Amino acid sequence: MKDFLKTGTNIICIIPFLFLLSTPFVVEGALINGVVSGKYFWFYKGMEVSSLAVILSFLINRRKIRFSIMDFFIVAFCLSAGIITFRINGEITTKLISLFLLTVCYFYFRLILSQWSWNMYILTCFFMLTGWIEAVWGIRQLYGYSLSFHSLFRTTGSFFNPGPYAGYLAFVFPMAVYYLISDYPYIAKKKLFKRNWPFFLRWSLATGTCISMLLILPATMSRASWISAVCGSIISGCFFIFRKYDFYHFYKAHGKKIIGGLLIGACLFIVAGSSIYYLKKDSADGRMFMWKITLPVIYHHPMGVGLGNFSGAYGNQQATYFASGKGTIQEENIAGNPEYAFNEYLQICVETGMVSFLFFVVILIMTIRKACRRKLIALAGALISLLVFAAMSYPFRVLPFLIAFCFLLAASNMEKIRRNGSLQKQDKLRISSLLVICFIITSYCLVNRYPVYTAYLQWSRARVFYQAEIYDVAEEKYEALYPFLNDQIDYLFEYAQSLSKNGKYEVSNQVLTKVSGMSADPMIYNIMGKNYQQLNNYYLAEQNFIKASHIVPHRLYPYYLLVNFYRETGNEEKAREVAEYLLKKKPKIDSPAVREIKKEMKEYLENYSSL
Repeated sequence: MKDFLKTGTNIICIIPFLFLLSTPFVVEGALINGVVSGKYFWFYKGMEVSSLAVILSFLINRRKIRFSIMDFFIVAFCLSAGIITFRINGEITTKLISLFLLTVCYFYFRLILSQWSWNMYILTCFFMLTGWIEAVWGIRQLYGYSLSFHSLFRTTGSFFNPGPYAGYLAFVFPMAVYYLISDYPYIAKKKLFKRNWPFFLRWSLATGTCISMLLILPATMSRASWISAVCGSIISGCFFIFRKYDFYHFYKAHGKKIIGGLLIGACLFIVAGSSIYYLKKDSADGRMFMWKITLPVIYHHPMGVGLGNFSGAYGNQQATYFASGKGTIQEENIAGNPEYAFNEYLQICVETGMVSFLFFVVILIMTIRKACRRKLIALAGALISLLVFAAMSYPFRVLPFLIAFCFLLAASNMEKIRRNGSLQKQDKLRISSLLVICFIITSYCLVNRYPVYTAYLQWSRARVFYQAEIYDVAEEKYEALYPFLNDQIDYLFEYAQSLSKNGKYEVSNQVLTKVSGMSADPMIYNIMGKNYQQLNNYYLAEQNFIKASHIVPHRLYPYYLLVNFYRETGNEEKAREVAEYLLKKKPKIDSPAVREIKKEMKEYLENYSSL
């Protein structure tokens, strides 16, 4: 009876961690951008329950853990990135709260995995299950049985666009491939022995996951996910072969086949790589251009710009680059105002600085090394897939990836559970201290986030007035939310617009200056320019219009504003020059607004020449 109660309690204690891994499925329609924000608030609630669960699990099982050097580097990364971000922003932001909670989440996974031997099995199976559910969700969207969460794409799963959705599938896929291969010998026996049922269950789950993902991954058109899924699966397959067979003897027996296979694989890789590049050539060129602009940002900010501030720093660097005249016509056409670097290693280095980045690199190397040494092949394959995807996309900006990453880090760092290991006094003190510290951090973060959840609900109602252009009411409601949402770009932009429409130009520019540190959107500088124009500060108005035109040179609106600015200030010569340049400029995307701007500029030049 005692063992039965203990097992039941352990099952109850693992449930909150299943809630954490189920974060991808959360979509809260009552919130602004509920596909993203809903996942964060679900994570906060899950961490609250997980705090209690991990304490209960430790009290029941009383299994110790050995702290490793990797734990030290994870704490060092958290503290260094947190200090840099707080020093620059001067306040507690969503990014900081997430950083601290994810660090606590890692230690909670470390603790829960060490308390009961079945926890690892349950969590890995559930992780695969999340991939299976996402794949089925995407198939339903593809055939019109479920709605997509993006107006331009049919398959997004429970994410906001196909990129992270496909990346999540690719993240899970290598783990499923490994268990599909490794558990097959138990299936081949065709006998469901009592002790073999976990292998049957896991193999069935892995099979369903692989099949469903192979059906939907091609439809996502995400090249990064295809590459990462293949790389992770190759790692899983190769490690399985090397684990099952002695590599030297295997190579001696099949050396020619291995060499031939490697040559064929290399040729296929070159052909496939070229095909994938030309499939979306402009997109690939755009990412390489982003990396080109990001590198000087690292040089100019070796100590980092703070979490969440990459886009603002990138926009400044891109404006400087095009203002110098170095940009080509092709670069002008592919330039944009990205929120992410589409390379996590560059973005982490930009935001947290070179020291924190070195901590992060050491964490990755140690994790892969430990996973390989302990023959945790499924974990190694999933991690390799994630790290490959991170070189071409932004998985560490998407919360479900970060939670799963914490789980894989903790699982790779897990030591063998000792059933009869006794807890020494120093062990009790060490683990109790860790639990207390983690509980305090979690409690503080949750207290900090509760008013933010209420603010999100109020923002949703306030936006109705903003969209209806009732700006006086919108401004009043937005002003009350500022202490809680002052790190949200969309909120700040709408608040600044409301202030500008109500004639409060100076306050509007103060808000927009804050936004400009977090976003590379040229519209920020367009509005600031118009505000300065209304304040008769013509120098700053001109500088902001020019900067907007340099950030994304193929957009015509900043040049249109410049023409009107020069006309208003009586500088007809400059107005004519910019208008002629605007007419010669070929827009990236034609639209009614573009045609209207060109028509107006043409009429202006015709009237100017007739004078």
